[in-house]
Amino acid sequence: MIAAATNQLAILTFDNTWLALPLAEVTAVERTAEVRHGDAPGRALGRLMRAGRRYAVYGFSSSLRLLPELSARHLFCACLAGSEGQHSVAVTCDTVTPVNLGQDAVWQTLPECMRRTETPLRYLLKHQQRLVPVSTAVALMHHIANLEKEIDEYPQ
Repeated sequence: MIAAATNQLAILTFDNTWLALPLAEVTAVERTAEVRHGDAPGRALGRLMRAGRRYAVYGFSSSLRLLPELSARHLFCACLAGSEGQHSVAVTCDTVTPVNLGQDAVWQTLPECMRRTETPLRYLLKHQQRLVPVSTAVALMHHIANLEKEIDEYPQ
């Protein structure tokens, strides 16, 4: 359970959307200028090298759909810690802000209407008068894999 396990989050912003992840799951932040286009797996926008590790770079829209190209507004890539056997993933974003939560942090389970098996969201957090969706690196990686499969099965 994320809420009990961490009091430190990284809040990523993209397309006027906030998305929080446990800070320990963001292993590095790089500039999107470092992204190499081409030779990217699946629907990745490119590759990024960090500490000898190759990251497939993905971007999300505000509805957490994969972007078809790198957004000029996304200046950073948050490199995510993966589980064993998964390829490494970086997510493009406008900003990455580390946050230390106080004891007044209010965690909420997702409302019934948001609970879908394919959602990468795990909780909502009230932070600075705003409800921030919270995910995990592994949940985002599964979400990316599901979106890629969906695109391959039902091309537009």
